[in-house]
Amino acid sequence: MRYLSSAEAARELGVSLPTLYSYVSRGVLTSYPQAGRKSRLYDADQIAKFKMRGEILNNAQVTENIMHYGHPVLETQVSGIVDGRLLFRGHDISVLADNSTAEDVADLLWVGFDSSASLGWIRNELPELAPRGGELDRALVDCQRWLLSRIEADQSAYDNSREKIIEIAPLIWRGGASFFFGSALTGRSLHEEIAVVSGLPDQADCIRKCLVILADHELTASTFATRVIASTGAPIYQAISAGLASLNGARHLGEVERAYRQFKLLASEGTPELAIRQAQRRGDQIYGFEHTIYPYGDPRAEIILELASSLDARDELLSIKHAVGGKTLNFEGAIALLAISLGKGWSFATALVIASRLIGLIAHCIEEYEQQRMIRPRARYLAGRSG
Repeated sequence: MRYLSSAEAARELGVSLPTLYSYVSRGVLTSYPQAGRKSRLYDADQIAKFKMRGEILNNAQVTENIMHYGHPVLETQVSGIVDGRLLFRGHDISVLADNSTAEDVADLLWVGFDSSASLGWIRNELPELAPRGGELDRALVDCQRWLLSRIEADQSAYDNSREKIIEIAPLIWRGGASFFFGSALTGRSLHEEIAVVSGLPDQADCIRKCLVILADHELTASTFATRVIASTGAPIYQAISAGLASLNGARHLGEVERAYRQFKLLASEGTPELAIRQAQRRGDQIYGFEHTIYPYGDPRAEIILELASSLDARDELLSIKHAVGGKTLNFEGAIALLAISLGKGWSFATALVIASRLIGLIAHCIEEYEQQRMIRPRARYLAGRSG
């Protein structure tokens, strides 16, 4: 076995040393101790395979179509993925998760202040909304109806200035979130409110961290849909409604439900390793693993799994994360495991993501309105082809 030093391994992968160390902490790379030295060594063959796995993202066959996880098509300062880390305006989500609230992140993404800045304007008393809740699909439709009704109720609905959007952003966020958790707007932080109405008063900090790290994720399908509508000059109420419709898609947050149902089944069938092996033998698709953007592991999943591990979760449940050899859980799989650990259903996990992602969708609207140009990609005309 040929070994590489930390510097050599990082150089081979084209990443920084902290990023290399994060791969080890996530369990996707192995490091080996040196006798009498603090520095560690890396298996050159493993590094080579790891690099090849990452380079798939840059393969011409993959990036030829930029609309499918290809090259960037829009510029944004809201969030970005750098060396396998997710950053909100330059702040690593792992750092924000330690002490920030969702309100702090809203301040950071909407206004651009440091996450420690005062957020008095979002904690002001907001218009009272009757408590809502219920089945997820109904909550989603009710939320969209409410958003669209705001166009008529808001006399300046077509004012897309930064000042106007920031003024109504708290209402859109907290008002929208209330549909999914059946709570009226109060003076409490959102994570405290969700913890109380969900019967999880002791898990407020767990909910806080989830709301923080899931607030945005670069240019997802829901973000792109939101920005396209905003680019036309339509009111933010319609843009956010479009983003919510995209989030509800089977290939977007539908992955959370699929992973949840599969994990529940696997946990009931004995050891996850054996259950997954049998599922693979049958040709069943295994949900909740891998993310095209993160060939070396989803950083959001790492944080969520730490939360699940801190609960009194069953060992056989948490062992699912190691049950598919060579693959890592994505955030959908991790949030599904967390929901099971909390004794909640998949709809709770999905609602939590939506309540958080509203922050990012609003931030992208603010940025897109300032661009003053319409998003209008071109299509490749396939003349004479059928099907």
